[in-house]
Amino acid sequence: MRKKILVTDLLLPSGHHHFNERLVSALASISDVEFLADSYYADMAFASNVTVSCRLDGKTKRNRAKEMLRVLSNGLISAKCLQSANYGAVIISSSDPVLFPVTKWAMTGYSGSIYMIHHRSIDLLLRSRIARGAFSFYRKAVKHVVGEQFIAEATMRELGIASNNVFVWPHAMAEKGMYHKALSAVDVRRFDVVCLSGSSDSGIIDKIIEYERATEAFSKAGVGVYVKGPYECVVGNLVVSPRRLEDDEYDSIFAQASVALSLMGSSFGYRVSGSLLDAVERGCCVVSTAYPMAVDLEKKYPHVVYCEDSVEGLVHKAIRCAERAKDFQWSKAYSCEARAICSSHSQAALVEAARDALLADFSLLTVESNDGETDDAD
Repeated sequence: MRKKILVTDLLLPSGHHHFNERLVSALASISDVEFLADSYYADMAFASNVTVSCRLDGKTKRNRAKEMLRVLSNGLISAKCLQSANYGAVIISSSDPVLFPVTKWAMTGYSGSIYMIHHRSIDLLLRSRIARGAFSFYRKAVKHVVGEQFIAEATMRELGIASNNVFVWPHAMAEKGMYHKALSAVDVRRFDVVCLSGSSDSGIIDKIIEYERATEAFSKAGVGVYVKGPYECVVGNLVVSPRRLEDDEYDSIFAQASVALSLMGSSFGYRVSGSLLDAVERGCCVVSTAYPMAVDLEKKYPHVVYCEDSVEGLVHKAIRCAERAKDFQWSKAYSCEARAICSSHSQAALVEAARDALLADFSLLTVESNDGETDDAD
């Protein structure tokens, strides 16, 4: 008999919909899963051994006090759920490091393992003394999950977490297939270069707009560029828009592009860029600012990811890559490196990493029988 895995997302940000879907699907291949979520996930097609309980509040509040109460309430509901079933492990998909001590206190009495997945929280912990103070209350009481090895190393080095308490679970890709270039039914303008991340640095976007106004570099090269940014702006061939793209629009714009810009600023430190991985999976090369994930990938895969230190460098590298798109997309070096990135960030890689971590916890492997002996969970 196998114990269940409880998955809960205390923040439930809209940007985590696909992440949570892939996480729960991966965990379902290991054991039965109960997923505490909001109503958005009610109609998702999960495996038959996944139970979705829409008991959490997923509506972000503009008022800080109300938002804190929402997150605390989600944490208390999650802790109460532990009292009603036999869970071998709890996976916290996202959380507020300052508020989590309350949730951990409410979980007092639960003896299984708690895995906390870190997204932007590592950066917050390194910047905020208050966050680090709160973190000290549960630092050794949970197992820490990050998306890349360089983040794991920083977590151990900067936050003093033991190596056997840090796990790398890759940010799984959508797995639409390498070089996914088939257009959806959505009719969108064709762009050669795209930047579709919601975490781009607005200051860098401003400088790219100013540079295009001054030089008309994209327009003169005949290269169309679409950037998701903080406001509407059109300068020649450069289009900036704050509108949130639907999934089919996102796919259609990417399907026609050959180059992706990744414009993270200095505050984007020990985090994973899902949009960068989306770009690689869809056969784009990536021209990026020099933030840690991009730098790490450039060292390993120099034919796929290119880091530039200046706006001028970003613009002209993107133009050169767009002009040589067919050359790099079908080159052996690019193909091998892109496939390696896709393989290391596949759903199968996530399943393997999660299985290695969870099956090492034999509270999940076995459960005691009535006579005190243990039965094999498999």
